[in-house]
Amino acid sequence: MKVKELMGMLLLMLLIALSVGCGKEKNDGYGETDELTSEIPIDIVSEIAGAVSEQKQTVLLDDDQKKKYKVLLDGCPDQEAVYYLYDITGDGSPELIVGKDAMSVYSFNQGDVMTIGTLMLQEMYLSEQYGLLAFYNNDGAYELRQYQYDGEMVTEKVFVSASNSADYDSQTADYMKNAKKVESYALTDRTPFE
Repeated sequence: MKVKELMGMLLLMLLIALSVGCGKEKNDGYGETDELTSEIPIDIVSEIAGAVSEQKQTVLLDDDQKKKYKVLLDGCPDQEAVYYLYDITGDGSPELIVGKDAMSVYSFNQGDVMTIGTLMLQEMYLSEQYGLLAFYNNDGAYELRQYQYDGEMVTEKVFVSASNSADYDSQTADYMKNAKKVESYALTDRTPFE
């Protein structure tokens, strides 16, 4: 979802929430007001965050994209590899992320598939605040990495590097707050292409 569309959705939901929460009735002609007797609590932040997360994980592939991504999956030599479909570039079309630990990122652009980077990950998460996050065990160092698209390639930033899982858990708590795990698929699972 593009930033302008997201901002428009946020503004619309905020206006709806304000109109529901601010309802008052006049009881006489002198300007005194009584609050409505039943108020519905609205957690607008959670509703919007949930909607954003769900929309970002939605897979929308056209037929040509499906065909070319399937060819890449069929040609993957490592049968233990997994794949993800996630819109890293923000153009509304998901990229194919495939591999084991070192994941190649393929983007579909104007009918062609091109490589736009590599992600080092073992689990991928979506955070409303930090975007795409990944867990990676790098030779005994537990790492939390952030991945972003800079217009040409995927860039990486290491947020946390800890020597044990307890330190990793405590250091990543703020980054992972409300983060959702992005679903991975086995190479043989073509459910997203149906």
